[in-house]
Amino acid sequence: MYMGVVVLMYNYFLNIYNSVKTLFEGMQLTLKHFNKKEELVATLQYPHEKWPIPERNIGFENDEYNLIRSRLHVDIDDCIGCLQCERACPVDCIKIETVKKPKKTELDFDFGITSNDTAKKMLVSRFSIDMSECMYCNLCEYPCPEECIYMVGGPNENKHEIDYEFSKYDRKGLVYEFAFPKEEDLIALNAQEYANKKREREEYLDAGSRLEGVVADEVRASQESSIAQEDVQDVPATQKKVARKKTKNYSSSEKIGVFYGSSTGNSEAICDIIQEELGDDVVELFNVSDTDPEKILAYNNIIISCPTWYEGELQEDWIEFLPKIAALDLKGKTVVMFGMGDQVGYADNFLDALGIIAADLIKAGAQIKGEWPIDGYEFTKSVGLTSDGKHFYGLGLDEENQVNLHNSRLDKWFEMLSDIFNLTVEKIEGADVDEVSELDVGVQDNQASVSSEVEKIDLESVEEGVSDDSADVPVVTRKYSSSEKIGLFYGSTTGNSEAICDKIFEILGEGVIDLLNVAEVDSNEILEYNHIIISCPTWNEGELQEDWEEFLPKIAALDLKGKTIVMFGLGDQDGYADNFLDALGIIAADLIKAGAEIKGHWPIEGYEFTKSLGLAPDGKHFYGLGLDEENQADLHDERLNKWFDMLMPIFSITAEIVEGEG
Repeated sequence: MYMGVVVLMYNYFLNIYNSVKTLFEGMQLTLKHFNKKEELVATLQYPHEKWPIPERNIGFENDEYNLIRSRLHVDIDDCIGCLQCERACPVDCIKIETVKKPKKTELDFDFGITSNDTAKKMLVSRFSIDMSECMYCNLCEYPCPEECIYMVGGPNENKHEIDYEFSKYDRKGLVYEFAFPKEEDLIALNAQEYANKKREREEYLDAGSRLEGVVADEVRASQESSIAQEDVQDVPATQKKVARKKTKNYSSSEKIGVFYGSSTGNSEAICDIIQEELGDDVVELFNVSDTDPEKILAYNNIIISCPTWYEGELQEDWIEFLPKIAALDLKGKTVVMFGMGDQVGYADNFLDALGIIAADLIKAGAQIKGEWPIDGYEFTKSVGLTSDGKHFYGLGLDEENQVNLHNSRLDKWFEMLSDIFNLTVEKIEGADVDEVSELDVGVQDNQASVSSEVEKIDLESVEEGVSDDSADVPVVTRKYSSSEKIGLFYGSTTGNSEAICDKIFEILGEGVIDLLNVAEVDSNEILEYNHIIISCPTWNEGELQEDWEEFLPKIAALDLKGKTIVMFGLGDQDGYADNFLDALGIIAADLIKAGAEIKGHWPIEGYEFTKSLGLAPDGKHFYGLGLDEENQADLHDERLNKWFDMLMPIFSITAEIVEGEG
């Protein structure tokens, strides 16, 4: 016992000694730093030393102005509503909306012209800039074709004086409005929806005006006499263009001449993609606004690009250029075309420019190839249709409504070009992007195969054409029935998954399916169904939705033998490329352990991601349908239709064709 006490006392004093020793060693080290000369100190000695202000070059050759973070201004009379600045903004602080002339009207409306003599094709109904979100990158200025948006002061002093201090008492005051359309103009353009929101919008603007105290009298007066608006048309603030990845190298014994006209820059952007894809050695670009028409005679292989403007008009540069090349001898020339149009806003004139140009080129002796099927487009009439009524004269791209389909359509079009122009194609080694193929919906070897094939996309055929007389076509729908009800179990925090489930319920019908929110149901209810659909979004970095975190362990503990399960999930392949649809794999693993049979594997074609736990063992399919609300919402209907076709044999669902029901 005596020795134990000695040891304890020894350790006690030893700890005290070590503590004091360590304290003094640390203080000694600190004192050494105090005694160091200032030039040896690694830290900045503020305020004696200051970092130099970095040069901020915003695109002007003016040293003084490079250091200014000034306010953005818009000369709205010169704005053509092309949305280029809105799309260039990396922080989405610019919001633009436009109103077009109503279809099927004889209205003769003058939208005016810009200071550059550009005819305006639409009315800019909203142009707002939130300077509280602006990062002063100046990227919005560069793509503007009319140079109507700029930072005030400096070299733009003659346009607008510098505004150094634009602080406000309220954040609303930092939202600058530049478009104030007249009430009579909006009404004339059938935009009465603006009137419904006039009061709210004016109150919003008025509140900001009173607080900032710097709004010009004429602007305030314009506010009082105009109708401002919110959401007249469903135009997304920013359309994300899917980046292309070059997977092939092209070569040709003969160069291709690409002749294009572009007012907003959309057609030019596609032409840039063509040149980047095929290569400078294969393609030469010519803007018809500054090209000699006889230049076309130097090429035997030609690509023509023209958007359709207004109600079936040519782009302004093509109006002048087309008659000149139509007067030339184009015999022996092979021409492939593509055009851009708006199948929603101008359904009666979709891709008309293709037909107008094709008619003149054919008369001049050119051979038009590369006809494009009308599958996947919705429109009423088009001059751009070939004689069979089932094809356009060339590829059609819709920047307004189907930008997410650009890549898949361009991939198929490039394959067509290779055959027409006898291009040599070499696949780039190491390219990880599969070639575009028909949708392959299959199941694993260890699972029951689907008895009937899913209908595949056929670019060479179409069931029905579009008639010139636009006769009424009966709406054809399906009425589903099943001998056994399907239980759809879902979790939804933001409402996106629930919205998809509501759509599924509406299509299949309450006689076929039951909706069950996992936040509100008992886990044992899943045992009442032999046919089950599971819906779960992927949250954060590969996590389950919060209700599924609690629900999944409960159903995983049940005996699910004899249960057939089909899954679908929502994810973000852009923001969370490393965790895309992870929830599908997490849930599938537990359900398989519980004895359930997972069917309805979905191919990965058409998605761009890095990693996913949601992949089936073959690595070529997800465990279920993947929907991307953030980046590919335009593909929802197409994917769901194919998914419904898959469900029918899996769940023994029958469908009856019903005509005349909407």
